[in-house]
Amino acid sequence: MQAPGVMFRDMAGAAPLTIPVTDGLAFKDQTMGIYKVAIYRFADWPRDGVVRTPVKPAAIGTIHE
Repeated sequence: MQAPGVMFRDMAGAAPLTIPVTDGLAFKDQTMGIYKVAIYRFADWPRDGVVRTPVKPAAIGTIHE
């Protein structure tokens, strides 16, 4: 099964950027299994923008580093 595409579009209207989707752990421990995961860091993107997915995500989480 091919992973759905996840895209980021900035508010200035630049071409959308693809966020890679991989198999991985969506949660801190391994008890919930493997999911399709798209990881992006807000520090890497322009301040204003929209993340678009073709389907509803099962969860949206944060990574604190």
